[in-house]
Amino acid sequence: MVDSDKNSSTKANTLELSICNSSFIISLYSLIDVLKWTLPVSRILQSTSLDLESANFVIQGVKEVLNENRTNSHNVFKDIFIESSNMAKSLGFDIQLPRISKTQMNRANYPTQNAEDYYRWSIYIPLLEGVLGDMNTRFCPDVIGAFNLRLLIPKVFRGKDNNTLSVKILEASKRFFPLLSSGSNNTADLHLQGELELWFKFWNKNIGVWSEDQFPSTAIDALGKCDPNIFPTVYQLLSIVCTLPMSVATAERSFSTLRRVKTWLRSRMQEDRLTSLCLLNVHREVEISIDQIIDRFGKSDNVKRRLDFVI
Repeated sequence: MVDSDKNSSTKANTLELSICNSSFIISLYSLIDVLKWTLPVSRILQSTSLDLESANFVIQGVKEVLNENRTNSHNVFKDIFIESSNMAKSLGFDIQLPRISKTQMNRANYPTQNAEDYYRWSIYIPLLEGVLGDMNTRFCPDVIGAFNLRLLIPKVFRGKDNNTLSVKILEASKRFFPLLSSGSNNTADLHLQGELELWFKFWNKNIGVWSEDQFPSTAIDALGKCDPNIFPTVYQLLSIVCTLPMSVATAERSFSTLRRVKTWLRSRMQEDRLTSLCLLNVHREVEISIDQIIDRFGKSDNVKRRLDFVI
């Protein structure tokens, strides 16, 4: 079947030339090799609840594997190149070395006449280094340490060694001391030590008495069970934990909800109404009484919002 539309034919031909290209095939299989290791990290970080220890273990393991692949890139890329060559042959072309010139301004110009070495240096190694650099930046010790504040959640520290937990929490909370209303850093440190011991004892004494579901499993639930008069520093730290996105998907879910609610037809919506609609969209488990809504609008003092019902 021949398409008589010139625009469609041109676009299809351009797409075919882009796909049936040595660099594209090599890049595709290089990405497959790298992303198969980062997939577990992506799944953990997109979950609604984050297990810090498991996430940290997986992240460090992926970084070690990628570093090993970078060191042994010659052997690792050999298999990638074979798979790419087989795919290229099935598409009707061979993996070829691009033109090499003495002066090259727009692409990599490596001094080799071997296609495997060229694509390993120009595509695979830069890809590995880019992913490793991004992971080292995103999951630096300061970032990982900040999430140790989640150890304040009763269901997280339930049955664990209190001394080890206290050390991790104190170390993670130091960067947030300027936000606390406990005076100097030394004062905040002393207050937190005492509060942590009482906080752990308060919940650990109920192990075996309460069921596992009765222990708060999220920062919001723990904040609701924390008395700010007895545990003021713990309360402030839990408030900070509530504002920290536990995964990369937290912000994405918020943006998705906002996009569903604030459409072009609601461009002049005020902030209070927008917030209320977003809460309704997120917390679908909350039952809304239609009769109460009708009564509220019927008794409204606002003439524009008052509904006149005729029976």
